[in-house]
Amino acid sequence: MPLLYTSNADDGSVSVVNTDSGTAEAITGFERPSAVSFSELGNHLLVCSLRSVQLVGASDSRVFGTIRAGRPSGAAISSDSRQVVVAFRDSDDIALFTSRGEERARIKVGKAPASVVFSPSRNATLVAVANSGDGTVSLVDLKQGKALGRPVKVGTEPVALAFAPDGSFLFVADRVDNTVTLLDIEADPKVLATFKVGDGPTAVTVNPTGFQACAVNSAANTVSFIDVETMQVTSTVQVGSNPSGVVFDPAGARAYVTNSGDNTITVIQPPTGPDPGKAGGTLPTGKRPTGITLNPAS
Repeated sequence: MPLLYTSNADDGSVSVVNTDSGTAEAITGFERPSAVSFSELGNHLLVCSLRSVQLVGASDSRVFGTIRAGRPSGAAISSDSRQVVVAFRDSDDIALFTSRGEERARIKVGKAPASVVFSPSRNATLVAVANSGDGTVSLVDLKQGKALGRPVKVGTEPVALAFAPDGSFLFVADRVDNTVTLLDIEADPKVLATFKVGDGPTAVTVNPTGFQACAVNSAANTVSFIDVETMQVTSTVQVGSNPSGVVFDPAGARAYVTNSGDNTITVIQPPTGPDPGKAGGTLPTGKRPTGITLNPAS
């Protein structure tokens, strides 16, 4: 029974959506939440809101930790739930916190960082940051407390990031250039390919199989699927109004896309599935769903 969680900006809630029954329950009390993500074990949910980042227990839906340190533009939780990294667009830096909200470090990155993600392969020591103000990506070693080398130029306004499951590649969505850039970060970070997608991509994710990426084209009301092996955009699927977030199920058999314009989630069979590229119904959410995540333990 996969459980989806969406951040709903207009009613200050997080929806818990049962994909089997098609029903949704609400966790309330957030201030314009914009993004959600889970720890690898599925025990802790991270909610990024207007003026705080909160940690929520998956078992009881209660907030057990709150980080208040300005206006966060993005946040990520480590696989072991012990570390939280928050990006701050206004100060051009990221901050490292414990799960109890204690700040451990501030690290300068590029201009106007919009999002941050942990690498799945570096034992919670490496994060990538999309710097929307200067068109770059910063790779940051949290153990050393500094950015690794110079930021990598990827476009005009990168806003979203997703690592491949093995951590060797990074996908970057640029909402001005209408592209997804693929970076090889194993040695010296370099651009391997740039894919033209739909208008205004604001989110990107990678299929757990590692062979496919999906970009959400908010201005076009579509999603684009990218085949990593052939280096081609293989299909574009119509979804709802103003899509904003996407996540795959653990098997990679379905993609779930939040539609902030009509308060729904579109369910899609990826191009490699039994009914390729087909939108297969919708699920309910709260008002103006933005981010989406799936509890890996559900």
